Amino acid sequence: MDTWGLGGFGSLGDGTTTDRSTPAPVPGLTGIKQMAAGEYMGYALRSDGTLFAWGSGYLGTGTTSSATPVAVPLAGVTQVAEGLFSSEAVRSDGSLFGWGPNGLLELGIGGNPGNHLVPVQNIYLSNVSEIALSYESGLAFGQYDAATVPSAIGYSQSEAATALQAAGFALGRVSQVVDITCDYIGEVKTQTPAAGTLARLGTAVSIGIGKPGGKCL
Repeated sequence: MDTWGLGGFGSLGDGTTTDRSTPAPVPGLTGIKQMAAGEYMGYALRSDGTLFAWGSGYLGTGTTSSATPVAVPLAGVTQVAEGLFSSEAVRSDGSLFGWGPNGLLELGIGGNPGNHLVPVQNIYLSNVSEIALSYESGLAFGQYDAATVPSAIGYSQSEAATALQAAGFALGRVSQVVDITCDYIGEVKTQTPAAGTLARLGTAVSIGIGKPGGKCL
């Protein structure tokens, strides 16, 4: 495998910061089947599923700078894509992982923007076959495995279990919570995740059944 261009950030992977106007081999990288490159980083995917990264930025290796290739801690990789700062990879089982600053939510992993130095699984997609990543967004061919958690508030335990299962979720931990209003005695008063939350199908939803707490208000 050969690289060329500006090497000031270790972006050529040859262990130097030397600019090169002609191709030069990257030491130790053989059997490469796919490559991806960004402004300051480079990736090489070996035929055995090992992914290597180098340069300056969110490499997915737990570090942000290396002038030589370092293995990303993700086995069985079949595809890699890079945006300006963030990157994604698909494993042989169809699972999707991403890493980087996620400043524009481009990784699609949910939650708020945050720096991810190592790969984080996207729990909303499975059987991913193709990916693409830009500065602001990502694309993937795969199966969407998420849905909105329904409300179980006011249901009996058995009714809650039925409603959750019908929506693709499972009944998790059942506890009792004091109901000082006596409006939900024997019924679901609390649930986690909350109704309306986007969650992976099959997620267990914990519920709290109301119990009297002395004199009701």
